Amino acid sequence: LSPAVMMWLESLARRGPCAEENPVPWQIVFADRGLTKGDLRTIAVVLNGCSTIQSVSLASCQLSNMDELLPLVAALAMSKSLISLDLSRNQMGPEALVALLTGLETSTSLKSLSIAENNGSNDCCVALGSLLQAVPSLTALNCARNAISAEGLLRLAPALRKSKALRSLNLEGNNAMDAGVCAVV
Repeated sequence: LSPAVMMWLESLARRGPCAEENPVPWQIVFADRGLTKGDLRTIAVVLNGCSTIQSVSLASCQLSNMDELLPLVAALAMSKSLISLDLSRNQMGPEALVALLTGLETSTSLKSLSIAENNGSNDCCVALGSLLQAVPSLTALNCARNAISAEGLLRLAPALRKSKALRSLNLEGNNAMDAGVCAVV
């Protein structure tokens, strides 16, 4: 395990059990670090065993290998307390993003999701639409700089129109063009 994950595990051990009888909201923050496959598995195990983790930030952690992401995606999908998830700037690619978005459809407590700068594409927009319909609590979605064009926004538009909770949608740096924006608005 990397030194950062080892220090985190030691702090978990000092603070006590991560269980419902210890209802302190927890967060996992490993932004701007290169995480190994072992680190991701450890984070997934902790996510599975902790019912009070509300925020996970793994921005800029070089999470681009689909095989390494699968345990993390499964753990995130099982979380019933997750409110905020930031996986921006990981260059995941469309396949990994679609798997992630599909997995998150069971995260009904999720309110904020950032997947900015992950080499997404229009192919991700159908999965984004499904996520919006499956997770009605989602209020903020950051999809900036993911190569989404007007075609992608046209795929996403029906779900955006139906979403009652979404208050913030960041599409900055995409090639959405006027036709795609008009479809959303």
